Amino acid sequence: MLYDNSEKFSVFFAAIMLFGRDDVIFSVNSVYRTDAFLRKVNFDRYDDRLIVQTNLIENYYLLLQFTEKHLWDKFYLENDIFRIIVPLDDNYSYDVEINKNFGINFGINDTQKKILSLMNNNPTITAAQISEAIRITKRQVETNINKLKTQGLIERVGANKNGKWIVNV
Repeated sequence: MLYDNSEKFSVFFAAIMLFGRDDVIFSVNSVYRTDAFLRKVNFDRYDDRLIVQTNLIENYYLLLQFTEKHLWDKFYLENDIFRIIVPLDDNYSYDVEINKNFGINFGINDTQKKILSLMNNNPTITAAQISEAIRITKRQVETNINKLKTQGLIERVGANKNGKWIVNV
């Protein structure tokens, strides 16, 4: 009997999400929304943003309008797959002007920023000293150091005992 009720609820919920009025959707799912945003060049701000809180059918058309507004080529169907080609010129290409602060602003977390700062101030600092300074385990420090190495933001020169860190940001 429980299965029957959950199945009915699932169908009912799906119907509301597909065809329901906005107030009805909000009454059954108060956190539902679709957030579409566009960032062309600056990672610190949105160039345009659309928040949609309506049924999924209307949502689809609003999102298509948003993409048509910003993209040169429209979506096209190829073998039952929607595809789009987004041509990038030098104004929109992210690899044209990557500077030393790119990783600081985009690809690393707060812990990694602290580690980079400590290494920059003291190139001979050890993982144990970093662990004490920022109050995380030595293993967590080592994991973050490996991620920073992979991203090319730091490198180790010399032996483990008497080497030093080179920070590339």
